[in-house]
Order: sequence, then C-alpha cells, then structure tokens
Amino acid sequence: MVNDAGHESGAEGPGDGGVAGTSDDGGNCGDDDRIEAGSSVLVLAAADGALEHAHTHLKPAADTTATEVVAVTYSNTPDEWVANWRASVGALPEELAIVAVGEATRSVATASGEAGVRSQGPSASPKLRTVGSPGDLTGVGMAVSEWLADREGDPAIENGAVVSLGSLTVLLDHVALDRAFQFLHVLSGRVSHAGALGYYYLDPAEHDRRTVATLETLFDAVVEHGDDGWTMRRR
Repeated sequence: MVNDAGHESGAEGPGDGGVAGTSDDGGNCGDDDRIEAGSSVLVLAAADGALEHAHTHLKPAADTTATEVVAVTYSNTPDEWVANWRASVGALPEELAIVAVGEATRSVATASGEAGVRSQGPSASPKLRTVGSPGDLTGVGMAVSEWLADREGDPAIENGAVVSLGSLTVLLDHVALDRAFQFLHVLSGRVSHAGALGYYYLDPAEHDRRTVATLETLFDAVVEHGDDGWTMRRR
C-alpha cells in the first residue's frame, strides 16, 4: 500500500529491472528494441491523448500486445481514453481497468470507487475507479497496487500486463516534485516486483530541464517522441 507521502507500508520497493534494446546514446525504436518485464519507462512527448498509448510502438520482451492494462488518466475521461486507444491501437485489451483522477472523472457515469479495479474480460466494459483529487497519491497508489496484487503469481503478467500513467505533467501541477518523485519511486518498485511494464507520460515542454532530468533517474528507459519518430535511451 502507498501512503499519502508516497511511501509504501510493510515493504520496500525492489530494484529496477533492466531494459534491452538501443544503446545508451539512443536511437530509433525498431524491431531490436525490447522492454523487459518489470521495467518502467518514461515517455517524453507533447500532450496528446493518443500518445498515452505510446507503449504500442515498443516491443515487450515476449513480443506480445498488451493483454491486461490499468490506465491512470489525469486529463482524458475514460470515454476519451478508450476512443484514443481504439483509434491508435484497435481492439481493447482483454482486461482493462481505468482509474480516472480529478478532471478526468467528469464524465464517469458508471459505478466507481469499488474495491478492486479488475475488468471482467474482453467482452465487458472497462472497470472504472475514480480518485477525486490529483493530489491524492494514496488513492492512485492503492488502485494500482490492488490491480497488481490481484495478478500476483500469474505467469501471464509478463506477457502483456501494462500500467499506464498519464500525465505526470498534470500530476506535477498539484504536488511538489519531491513528493511526486517518492510516489513514482514506490510505484515503479511495485511494477518491477510484479513483473509488469510501466509507462509514465510527461510533456517536457511544460517543465524545466532540472525537473525532467530528476524524473529520468527513476526509470529504466526514456522514450522521446520527436520529428523523426520515437527514440529510446536506456538508463
């Protein structure tokens, strides 16, 4: 569990996993790029709902598509998130849970705030959960932690389970950098321990270089979207 300060009670976050793929100097993402299970990736790109699905441009270790996804969205409503996924990816994941935070809760018309965030399969609507304030790191951390705990011991988690968190830019509008840093440190540790993949989205144009550089130290790889497409740097 993650408390309000971003600290995990009862356990310490494990070390980060490695990322295989491009050289440390970066390069275009291609067939040789592999994101190993347990890795957390920082995605630097301009604010764009479609870019919250940037992980579909990358290749996980097992060469599978995302079959289980929990998406934390601060800016897009659940309907918008699903529409962006369908437009950029296609069919929804077999299991989809959406945690809508702050303004993103404005169009949630289904039951929310339920214990657990697991969907019921590919034919069901996404499981929805709301967190009222972007500054409520406890609520966000608990939602993701419960989703990961629900899959503990499931070997399928390394074949396409994804935690997607967008956008860190909105999060940083509501909490101080040091608090966000600690929260993300604990959350990435939980992702690593579970053997899932984590993608965290940040618009670098909205932050000074010190902020971006500080956050980059938390992640196994940094992926950036520019005029020439996607490039990846391993940490």
